[in-house]
Amino acid sequence: MNKLKNQGLTLDSLHIIYLALIQSKITYALPAFAGQLSVMDLARFDALACKIKRRGLAKTMPTMQ
Repeated sequence: MNKLKNQGLTLDSLHIIYLALIQSKITYALPAFAGQLSVMDLARFDALACKIKRRGLAKTMPTMQ
């Protein structure tokens, strides 16, 4: 993320990139794999969600629980 900021991208443009590339893929694929996820997978997803929210890329992030 720091590399993108150094190249002149603003937080608004990073938010749009996040929505277009990351969150759309997660919400599209999640229903297909939801029954097969382990506790470790759920913890990794929640950690990713916290990191994204902490960096300011998303105001809200769905939890797996």
